[in-house]
Amino acid sequence: MEITPRIEGVTGTFDTERGRLVCVPMPKHAEVLLCLVERMNIPFAQIRLHSEDRYSDAKAVLPDATALGNEIVQRWNDYPALKDRERRCPTMQEGESRALLRGLQECASLLGLEVTASPADVVDALRNRLSN
Repeated sequence: MEITPRIEGVTGTFDTERGRLVCVPMPKHAEVLLCLVERMNIPFAQIRLHSEDRYSDAKAVLPDATALGNEIVQRWNDYPALKDRERRCPTMQEGESRALLRGLQECASLLGLEVTASPADVVDALRNRLSN
């Protein structure tokens, strides 16, 4: 989607489909900004995890606000790759199969197995982990 900002000193448009998002923590001001990157950082949101307008409150939650900002950025920037994977699945059945495979691979890595582990290996590792 093409966006045209009305910010002093900024001209032109940028495409949210191709654009990246960045988290900009500003410890000096105790704030965290979310910015779209298009030849410069264009701030569009501030993460605020405090209710009072006191610097001490903002400074206390700055690490959590930064962590939340980084999580939002990661999910936003990963979204085009997910959409591209979905487009490459010609049928719903193949898409579901790929989703199940991704889930199995994630379970395998959480259990300390290789992502190429068979479903039986994952089940055995899970049984062993739960019985111990």
